[in-house]
Amino acid sequence: KHDGIQDNPAINQMNAFQLIGMSSCLDLSGFFEKEDVSERKTRFASNYPPTYLFEKIESNVINMGFQVQKNNGKLKVIQERKGPTNPRGHGSLLISAEVLLSYCHS
Repeated sequence: KHDGIQDNPAINQMNAFQLIGMSSCLDLSGFFEKEDVSERKTRFASNYPPTYLFEKIESNVINMGFQVQKNNGKLKVIQERKGPTNPRGHGSLLISAEVLLSYCHS
């Protein structure tokens, strides 16, 4: 016995990374996957409802001069830079936002 717990070879031990990896609420892939700058992802958690988050994102990016497209619960922020020196739109920016509900509680 060790601290009231019997040694049992059938009990699996896991480290903190394995335990966290089992959680559906945490995405640790950014720590382990090579990130392509053109496909950068940012995730965050919020207590606000999805409609409020979309409204805030939309109003802020419109004030910054971007165009917004909404479709099927997703929001796309677009800025195309076209002109005489840049006719094909190189340097364009496309940002997609998706709000997912999570029921993780601490």
